[in-house]
Amino acid sequence: MNIVIGGDSWGVREWSDLEEIHRGMWQYFVEDGHEVSMSAIPGECNYITTNHLKNVVSQPFIKYDYIFWFQSDPLRDLRPYDDFGKSLKTYEDLIVKSNELLDKTYNFLNLIGKKIYCIGGCSKLNMELIKKYNNLHPLIESVTEFILPGYQHPKLWHSDWINVVDKLDMDSIDFLLEDKMKQDSLADTNIKEHREYFWPDGGHPNRKGHKVLYDFINNSLNIS
Repeated sequence: MNIVIGGDSWGVREWSDLEEIHRGMWQYFVEDGHEVSMSAIPGECNYITTNHLKNVVSQPFIKYDYIFWFQSDPLRDLRPYDDFGKSLKTYEDLIVKSNELLDKTYNFLNLIGKKIYCIGGCSKLNMELIKKYNNLHPLIESVTEFILPGYQHPKLWHSDWINVVDKLDMDSIDFLLEDKMKQDSLADTNIKEHREYFWPDGGHPNRKGHKVLYDFINNSLNIS
């Protein structure tokens, strides 16, 4: 099968400083005999990754059997975050804007006109919004919650916009702190399951976490 993986760093590999770097889902697919194109861009926003994915899958002489896309933090689309402290002042403002941006992202992906399997990475899929789009197939709502039963993914994943949160009202800080504590708990090596599936960087699934995703995807879609 010819497969493409798009999105941000969550779809690329295990992240570590170890000498042996595991390529995550990409490597598992290749080891099973599939052709895999990696179009995911670490650290990028949904706007950039979806445009790049469109360019990759729209090539006239290549047909992809399966297209996977890992969703990033929607607020990254606002870089360099000039709206913070202006139109965005409260935690609720961030939630509303995040959903608005996701809806635009889903609409853009849908207009590519190809079946795209979506996976929630550093932000969860919005299941209410995504069901409006026939070409988008929500495969895994949240990687963290799928791998770690009982874990509650943060409502907002802290990306580089954390550097401008001082522009928000003070009442927002408590909500943001709660999200940040949930996010940082993935790096807590005292929690066995977190260490097992998210060590060593504590911010992305490791090879074992990717294997959980791969097995589920392979079995669900019967990729052969």
